[in-house]
Amino acid sequence: MFVFFHGYSPDTWDAMLRTGLVGDHDGIRFQQSLNLPEELKFNRLAAKDGRLYNIIKERSCPFYVDRLQGGCYIDEYVYDKDLLNEYRSLLGDKFYGFQMHEWLSNYRSDANKKLAELSADQWTEENIKKLIFEKFPFKNLFLECMTLEEIAAAGKPLTAEQFYRNMTAIYKKRQKIGELVPADSAFLAYQFELQNGTKRIMPEVGAQTPDA
Repeated sequence: MFVFFHGYSPDTWDAMLRTGLVGDHDGIRFQQSLNLPEELKFNRLAAKDGRLYNIIKERSCPFYVDRLQGGCYIDEYVYDKDLLNEYRSLLGDKFYGFQMHEWLSNYRSDANKKLAELSADQWTEENIKKLIFEKFPFKNLFLECMTLEEIAAAGKPLTAEQFYRNMTAIYKKRQKIGELVPADSAFLAYQFELQNGTKRIMPEVGAQTPDA
């Protein structure tokens, strides 16, 4: 069955219901962002017995968090494990977990473009942070695929095989937080396997190689 997911906002939900925008079989997605005030982040707004929780409980509708990472500042937000388990218990398979958004293409953007000038021996937290803030003088450090500590520890990806290893490791690490709904703009359907013993990772037709 096709499911349309509506973004939830406490300011607009009632109006969406009154105008008939929300169907009986529609789902809800939770917008999570580093830039949100704390009261609008997951642990507070989706808290047990809160308004959103009761809406989801009453509707017994599909639900997921958009997003864990990707396409925006990396966020080290700590999700309440008991609250996540509450939604798993409440919804079963209808709790989809977290959108893992553009993690491969974001890694290419961060490592191969934003940080292209850094050599492997310059690949440190200090140098990465300095270069990113020089190029993008924003309030927050403009990394999308990994935290500063993670991208520094992974090293500069010099080969497609290293690119693959680094991002497979990140994917597995994020799975420890919760269920993942993978979506990627440039590397959709990326194959997490070596091809015919060539030791080069080959994306599906139409995707881009990491060094493209």
